[in-house]
Amino acid sequence: MDSFSNKPVISQWNALGLDLRGKVSGQIKLQCPFCRETRKNKNDPSLSVQIDTGMYNCHHCGASGNIHRFRASKTNKVYQKPVWKNHTKLSEQTVKWFESRKISQEALEKMKVTETMEYMPQVGKECPTICFNYFENGELVNIKYRDQEKHFKMFKDGKPIWYNIDRVGDTVIIVEGEMDALSFITAGWDSVISVPNGASNWDFFDPEMFDQKKVILAVDQDEPGLKLRKELIRRIGAERCSVADFKDCKDANEYLIKYGRQALLDVRVTEVPIEGVVRLADYRDDLWDLYHHGLSSGATTRHPALNNLITYETGRLMVVTGIPGHGKSEWVDDTMVDLATLQGWKTGFFSPENFPICLHASKLIAKLSGRWIQNLSPDDLNYYSQFVDDYFFWVLPEDESYTLDAILSKAFYLVRKYGIKAFVIDPWNTLEQTAKDVSETQFVSQALGKITNFARQHDVLMVLVAHPRKMEKNSDGEFEVPNLYSISGSAHFYNKADYGVTVYRNLADNVQLHVQKVKFRHLGQRGMVEMRNNPGNGRYQESVNGIVTSWRSENYIKDK
Repeated sequence: MDSFSNKPVISQWNALGLDLRGKVSGQIKLQCPFCRETRKNKNDPSLSVQIDTGMYNCHHCGASGNIHRFRASKTNKVYQKPVWKNHTKLSEQTVKWFESRKISQEALEKMKVTETMEYMPQVGKECPTICFNYFENGELVNIKYRDQEKHFKMFKDGKPIWYNIDRVGDTVIIVEGEMDALSFITAGWDSVISVPNGASNWDFFDPEMFDQKKVILAVDQDEPGLKLRKELIRRIGAERCSVADFKDCKDANEYLIKYGRQALLDVRVTEVPIEGVVRLADYRDDLWDLYHHGLSSGATTRHPALNNLITYETGRLMVVTGIPGHGKSEWVDDTMVDLATLQGWKTGFFSPENFPICLHASKLIAKLSGRWIQNLSPDDLNYYSQFVDDYFFWVLPEDESYTLDAILSKAFYLVRKYGIKAFVIDPWNTLEQTAKDVSETQFVSQALGKITNFARQHDVLMVLVAHPRKMEKNSDGEFEVPNLYSISGSAHFYNKADYGVTVYRNLADNVQLHVQKVKFRHLGQRGMVEMRNNPGNGRYQESVNGIVTSWRSENYIKDK
């Protein structure tokens, strides 16, 4: 881990839009550059800055970080720029290689493809490499290097952007690699962009870029390409997208080689089906995947016994209930942490009872690290807080308008901008019932209908935490285990849920997880698992006869 510098880096503070007013040490409170413009009181000094350590934290919007190690936010990172060298005269060997792939010299010159000797970590030495140069507003901001063995690397700390972003027109084709972009440019179509580095990192993505545009998705026709296409449709919107069909070819370059330039320009394009009107032909790929692989279980967590009862799938609604104080929210948080660390899922929260954000974030950090934040070093706190910043997001509508429509509109933004896979509403009773002329049962039915439609349309696991309306005691004076029918409002909580889970604590830290509904058999089954909640970090762990098998004290993400 990098060590802290004890000297302030004034240019880095300035890069965040902060003026330290001549101070070089100590603490200072400033206006937050991340939320100031959206505040009613723009002069509120809500950002606390520790100049010596480089740490900062906004008590209003939750923005936090450290200038010595991490970016303040993805939009404020200071990227490094490569030095542009005009080496457009490619070697004869390189030009002939491109021509063997049917890429024209005109396309290479237009895209300023160059070559150089570059150290490639895959082989541990300098190699001749082709340079795919990334320009933004005519300025070089990144480079992808490719050697003769098809090893790739990006320029260190270069800005992640679309390849060929400067040529985007009203109709834009999206491909999965620079060679495919060059193929369309060779065929005569300039408005084509490629995801950088296989879209392993989505910092480059801005959904507003595609407003008022027609988008043709021409990514690879293999399993990773189909996943990428699905994610692009989810973020850009099906109403804007069409899909290119490369017949028996994997990608645009293979199609160009086999069928020629004109055929690539005339490639068959089909519209993405809009919700409400579908044909089986729209789901051809899904049908063949089902034919070859059958139904697969959903995403799993680190709990083997619980995985036998419930696995998680996007596009579903999960309702979680339990007696107040029995750990519903803690278990949901623990599950979201598992899905982030093990599956790479990002989660949005509407959880007003968990505000301020730093309090909720501290609980997530404890589950990640295995320690409460007071027991972490500054380096480790930075490390885990950056992970939380990358994978978890909070929604708090303006003027505390807790209407479902307002909350779902923010969740929609998180889908488009950050690609969240799960969204938590915790708890249900904080939502406002806006329609005064309907009964509570009708409101519940309408609201759950909106939530399930949102889950399916945007391929998100929606998690709804709801308190039971009343708690019955048995003959021993203990509370009975509530179920989804116990929730105030109506039986729709059970009827419309894909998953139903009750969290029930019968002793201090002894918890039973009752999986009361799993709508589809391939995703799980009804049953109960005993667990313990670790008071030292808030994690859940399976137990056998009340004995915890392992607290798993090591952290989740150090090796990722």
